[in-house]
Amino acid sequence: MILISFQWERRLIEDSDGVSGSLALWQVASAQPGIWAFFTTRAGHDERPGGSFNLSLGISDDPRAVRQNRMRLLQALPPQVPAKIQLLRQVHGNEAVVFEWGPRGFQATPGWWHGPRADASLARGVPFCLGMLFADCLPVYIIDLRTRAFGLIHGGWRGLTSGVMERSLEAMSVRWGTEPGDCVAFLGPAIEREAYEVDEPVLRALRGWTSRWTEVVYPASAGRFRLDLAAAAKMRLAECGIPAERITVHPLGTHDSGGEFFSYRGDGERAGRCAAILWVDDELGGSDQRGREL
Repeated sequence: MILISFQWERRLIEDSDGVSGSLALWQVASAQPGIWAFFTTRAGHDERPGGSFNLSLGISDDPRAVRQNRMRLLQALPPQVPAKIQLLRQVHGNEAVVFEWGPRGFQATPGWWHGPRADASLARGVPFCLGMLFADCLPVYIIDLRTRAFGLIHGGWRGLTSGVMERSLEAMSVRWGTEPGDCVAFLGPAIEREAYEVDEPVLRALRGWTSRWTEVVYPASAGRFRLDLAAAAKMRLAECGIPAERITVHPLGTHDSGGEFFSYRGDGERAGRCAAILWVDDELGGSDQRGREL
């Protein structure tokens, strides 16, 4: 019998140069060896547009500062974790991409890579981390404890209601024989239901997605509703067969966290992006994966 024990812990990491200060990184503390799940916060040291630890090159921030932040994050990862992050070009859809072993140069060089237009990345036994950027949308981490396959999903309402989680589990099943009953899922911080007011088109999409939509929607003003995004994702993952007790929801939200995270609804177009990161060592214990020194 596999013992399951997961919880999120907030770590404050001092930069190695002793000058830049520290950054806050949330990490899953796991009784299962070789599972590495993280997400960043907006914690940093200045007031640039988008916030001081923005990791997106797609907003009006200084690209040099963003690249510096990205390098700081790679340096902050534990030595057992590859200092390489594979991103997607997120489009609020339901496409899932399977990643296999990268080319030789990819394995040796620390850095960030941008992949195809999709909203879910799936992998097993790869020498790099999966990554996604978020600022209110829901990071969904799925790990198959039996096969060591794993997936990272960008969960906005459009992607969720169009089946991005279901398609991801199906792809993992086809490629690696994943069964939902062998999986665990972590749901990272997303916009809280109190701050997430939606309209009739969203409600229509929810009705088409799940017959239990009334369990995650609450009345707001006339013709408006409040959506519990994390509860909706948890409910649907359980319907897909992941045991409810193996689905962990982070207690904090992005909009009302006292500035812990970026929020598109709170900050508007200038909102920066946090990063969700996932890597699973298919040899369980793991070893130093960094390759060359940064």
